Amino acid sequence: MVANNMNRDSTLSSDAFGCKLDKLTVNQELPSHHMSILRKGSDGGDLGRVEMKGKDRGMLVGLSLSNGHSRRTANENYANSHRFDSGSVYIRDQSEDYGAEISGAFDFILFDVPYSTIAQFARDAGLPSVRTLTPVAVTKDPILANLASAVIPSLKNPAAANPFFLEQITAAVATHLVQSYGGQPVASSSGQRKLSHSHEQLAKEMLMANLDGKLTISDVAVACDMSRGHFIRMFRETTGSTPHRWLVEARVKRASDMLRNSNASLAEIAELCGFSDQSHFTRVFLANFGVPPGVWRRRP
Repeated sequence: MVANNMNRDSTLSSDAFGCKLDKLTVNQELPSHHMSILRKGSDGGDLGRVEMKGKDRGMLVGLSLSNGHSRRTANENYANSHRFDSGSVYIRDQSEDYGAEISGAFDFILFDVPYSTIAQFARDAGLPSVRTLTPVAVTKDPILANLASAVIPSLKNPAAANPFFLEQITAAVATHLVQSYGGQPVASSSGQRKLSHSHEQLAKEMLMANLDGKLTISDVAVACDMSRGHFIRMFRETTGSTPHRWLVEARVKRASDMLRNSNASLAEIAELCGFSDQSHFTRVFLANFGVPPGVWRRRP
């Protein structure tokens, strides 16, 4: 198990979700604009009874990273036992009281999603009536599992997390959740408006000037006097690509120029072009050029 990276209040015996702090061997948190992402784990043994009083704070989505965990939930109306394997997901509304008997080792990534985030991304997806997610006991969700795996390095070192990357991942998570558990998206209307020439130029200039990842899509949307979702739709209609995909391509193009015209190391190029690390740079470059950056650099 990885080490904790959260500062604990010595006066507290349990975290916000009712888990006993002295039983947790993994206790990490990564706040973002859209939601909080946490990782909670225990190497083994029974945590006993976990209880959480209902609070009007949003939906909690849990994704298991390991096999064999089980829990029994019960209230005056029902009692159910559930087994979680790797990739299993649960969703519950935190406005309701929660109690469960926790058994065995576990390792979960939790997405603490405010109602406001659900409503925002539901509107962007064409689902204006969606305000919450449908509760789920245990279900497999490979898409969410893949998205969650991408944030594990940032959970280990939140101070080094790339804000742009984090915004894109949490936006992808929120969009997936509302589309999969909040209703089906409706088809977008034809004849969708495009960005004006001035807004297109401004957006591209801002993105190009901040390839290091310190700028977020929300920053660009505000500069264009639009909501984030509206800006993304119009940018895609105008350029044929999402802002994130356009930026990735711009980063790869700059990286290829630096490989040809500088003596910078691969790690330096990765940092200057906004990739989370050299490994991330290599994966993206390989996907775009068919060869790793080091091999590409050595070609005549």
